[in-house]
Amino acid sequence: MIDIGTRLELFVDDYLLEKIDKGISFKQHRPRPENVIISDDCPWEREINYVSVLDSGDKFMMYYRGSHHGSDKTGMGEPTCLAISKDGINWEKPKLGLFKFEQNSANNIVLGGDYDSMPATTKWSGYLGNELRWRGEIAPFIDSDGAFRALLRGARGYHQIHAKRYDYGMYPAESVDGLNWKVLTEKPVITKGQFDSQNLAIYDRIRQRYVAFTRDTHGIGVLDDNEKWHGDICRDIRVAFSDDFISWSEPKYLKYQDNERLQLYTNAISPYERAPHLLLGFPTIINEEEQTAPRFMFSRDGGTSFNRLPLVLIPHDAPSERDGNRSNYMAHGLISANKNELFCYATEGYKDGPSRRLRRFVWRTDGFVSLVGSGSAFTAPLKVGGNKLALNYRGHVLVKFYDLDNKLLTEYEFKGDDIEAFADLDFDYNQPIRIRFDFQNGEIFSFQMRNDNE
Repeated sequence: MIDIGTRLELFVDDYLLEKIDKGISFKQHRPRPENVIISDDCPWEREINYVSVLDSGDKFMMYYRGSHHGSDKTGMGEPTCLAISKDGINWEKPKLGLFKFEQNSANNIVLGGDYDSMPATTKWSGYLGNELRWRGEIAPFIDSDGAFRALLRGARGYHQIHAKRYDYGMYPAESVDGLNWKVLTEKPVITKGQFDSQNLAIYDRIRQRYVAFTRDTHGIGVLDDNEKWHGDICRDIRVAFSDDFISWSEPKYLKYQDNERLQLYTNAISPYERAPHLLLGFPTIINEEEQTAPRFMFSRDGGTSFNRLPLVLIPHDAPSERDGNRSNYMAHGLISANKNELFCYATEGYKDGPSRRLRRFVWRTDGFVSLVGSGSAFTAPLKVGGNKLALNYRGHVLVKFYDLDNKLLTEYEFKGDDIEAFADLDFDYNQPIRIRFDFQNGEIFSFQMRNDNE
């Protein structure tokens, strides 16, 4: 028996289902492209990449790398920039006054790439010791205590030159407001990995632990002094866990149910706000031509094992200039801007465009995968924690509740299109049940058993 309580369940797989008729299948959905929200139109920006978005309560905040690294000292700075929005559609770059670029502090730099080319306007506690420098792929999250926290990639010495750096790895940092950051340790807390793209940490409130997803490379190959691989390699993701954000477990490679060898660049993993027992990821797949494309994956075990689905979420022609290197990364984080829609963001024009840009895309709420067709699907025995059904559906669907002796308890008919269609149960929901979904050219994205006061 599966105890689902009052949690929302997505139909991303057949986890809850015991039997599915042949006329029923799972259907993946792509997000709909909308407006370009920002581009690299400032002097300190030469790209828009490794983006992370979050809801801070009174506004949406977007962190991104504004410039790529260079090989000499003047090119080592990689500013982390900030954009803010009230609606997730219209974004602006605030003048923060935190770091100087060419002696001007009227910019949106929230973390300077290094203290030579981008010095802080006031003493910043992130610079620890001798020439500690940062890379610009910060992906903050808001912790259970309301603080902003993130893992920063840093090194002493020349960050980009493998033989001339030390103390390389991920450093824990925190902030009260998401603007002014403090590094918590003198030494990196995660050191196993390449870390050469967006690395991130989350707080898993269901399992009450921190989880870090970091970049690494494995396979048959040799890494030379210039950080170039020679031989057969596979780009991949490691996961580590922590109870205090300081001491981390040994990073292990993710496991994938498909066992397919794919080159994974970014991972964009986070708990899904409406169903936080599920971790959703939007990893970037890179092919031999260095074209990138995001896919969808999810984890039910808290981040060790993932199920990767096959559909390319944002094709190279949707809508333009997405077929070059780094030109099709999805941002970390989803925005629930209204009841009906989820916003996500993806880069374009990195290599071939007249500018590097970030475009908004829109999903239906819970609309990643649906159960669709004509026929019936039966759940396994369930224990539920609420007396009200909330159904995210469209089309024509019958929902029937049975006890474990296959006695019909009640049934409801739904016609139309609704993110949350409700029905009150007229039987004792404390007993084990099974649910039968009868589809008549219908589609279901999610369902939830709630209590009257929810």
